[in-house]
Order: sequence, then C-alpha cells, then structure tokens
Amino acid sequence: PSQWNIPVELEQVVRVVDLPLPDKGDRMEKVQGYVDTFRSNPEQHSAYSKAAELSDREVEMVADACAGLTLFQMENTLLMSLATEGTFSKDFILREKREMLKNQGIELIEPKSGYGDVGGLEPAKDWARRYRNRFSQAAFEFGFTRYPRGMFMTGIPGCGKSLMSTVLCKEWGLNGIRIKASDLKGSLVGESEQKTANIIKMAEANAPCVMVVDEAEKMFASTDASRDGGASQGVLSLFLTFMQESTKGVFVVFTLNNMSALPRELIDRFEGRFFFDLPSNSERAEIFNIHIKRFTRDPANYDIENFVDKTDGFNGRGIEAAVAEA
Repeated sequence: PSQWNIPVELEQVVRVVDLPLPDKGDRMEKVQGYVDTFRSNPEQHSAYSKAAELSDREVEMVADACAGLTLFQMENTLLMSLATEGTFSKDFILREKREMLKNQGIELIEPKSGYGDVGGLEPAKDWARRYRNRFSQAAFEFGFTRYPRGMFMTGIPGCGKSLMSTVLCKEWGLNGIRIKASDLKGSLVGESEQKTANIIKMAEANAPCVMVVDEAEKMFASTDASRDGGASQGVLSLFLTFMQESTKGVFVVFTLNNMSALPRELIDRFEGRFFFDLPSNSERAEIFNIHIKRFTRDPANYDIENFVDKTDGFNGRGIEAAVAEA
C-alpha cells in the first residue's frame, strides 16, 4: 500500500523501501523500446507504421503524457492507444489518464482550445511558444539546468486568464491539474499546510505538468497570522520552497484579479508575468470572428467593424455572451 502502519515494536527491524513512480528517463526508454521494435521488425513495421515513424520529439511528448502512471498502467495505456489509434497518441493517453485519476479525486484539465481559439493576447502566446522548448531534452543539452517555474496572469476579469491557462496544457501537450483556493484551505490547525503538501507531492508525481491555481490571491489574502493561525504564512512558505527547489518540472500558473495580494518574494519566482487588459479594436474583431465561426457562420457576412465600434469597453467574455445572445 501507499502507507504502512508499522507497529512501534517493529520499526527498528523493518526496512521500508519507497519505490518512486517512473521518471522521464524510464518513460522515454519504455516508449522508445516499442518504437525501435516496430522499426526493426518488417512485419510489425507494416502493421504499426505510424508508431514506427515517431520522431524523437514525439516520443518525448508521449513519455511526458504518461507522467504519473506506474509502469504497468503505462504499458496498458500505450497498448490501448496502439490498438485504438494505430499509434501512440498523447491525446488518447491524456484522456485515459484523466479517467484513472478522477477516481483518486484529482481534477485534470481537459483542454479543448488552442492558440487559434484565443483572440489577441499575442505577447503571452509568443512567450508560451518559446517556453515550450524549455521542457525538451534539447534544452538541457543546450545548458539549461532546470525546468521553468511558472507564470502568473493578472488583469481585468473576463479577459482570458483562465482560458490561456488551459490553452497551455493543450499546446504544450502536458498534464494540467486545476486547484482552487478552497482546495488548499482547512479549518483545523495544520490542515492547510497538509493539503498543500499533498497537492504538491501529487503534482510532482505527474510532472512535467501544468498546475493551475485559480484566484490565487485568496490563498494569501490573510497575512495576519493571528487571524488564521498562521495558515496563510505556512502555505506561502511551502510554495516558496517548492517553486525555488523543485526540479521535477511542475509549471505553476496563477490566475488572479488582484496582484497586490501576492507577496513580492512569490512574484519573483515566476518567469512569466502578464497583465490582461480590455481587448483593443483589432483584438475585438478577432474575438468576434472566433465566436461567429463557432456558430458555423461566415464572419464575412457580418459588419464586424460596426460590432467593434459598439463594443468599446467590452471584455472577451462579454463579447462571447453578446454573440450568443444575438
């Protein structure tokens, strides 16, 4: 089992060996072993040609998608993907893993949107395209010594912060774990710290992954230790240590409406820092095009310029609601 309740009388004579989940090297070796077998065997090559032609980068992305699985679970999932898709599909693997982890009370993000579904926000998208390469083996061979730590997105509500966090999971091909502030808060002394430690441990087991913390300012809203028994300071201390020292590849994404609630020492841990403002004229036009296409209509049949003029001051969510209502 995951925990042993060893009687005190036996603790001194029992050796407990903790076998960790397979790391990235183990997972890549497993996937590459299948690919090499298909390439070297003519019969299997013809039967599984798509899997045999996977590039080194695609093998690495499949291995990343298997993060958090045991070797037994990984083997079963890979073979199911092979039988269903004819190749090792990271999307299939992530779907299967979501079902497995749902039974353990872990909410995985199911991303359905990519960069093309986000109007505007070009600086954030350009930054994300570049930083995806930091999760590759090539980045470490180049000289980087660790994965990136994270990014936070603040700004006006309804301008795409939560949407962008899910887009990262899809475009980067990584597991996404969503956490709410309530998941880290407990009423008992020490419960908040214990919840935070458990979630961090679970995220590291699924690394490399994206850990999204929505409305992060609520976690650190109370800095007065007398009000909450020091729980906020305890959670902050755990996050500071985790983001500074963890090398597993957990990319932390904070979305927040009030940046001033975050302490300076935590803000410094994030490589990416973005403020999402109300969309400009060109960005509103792009958002209108995206949402009109979702209704299987041709935006060319509509006076987009007129829509843009009438929606000055609208956020992205307001434009989406206006299109749906119209």
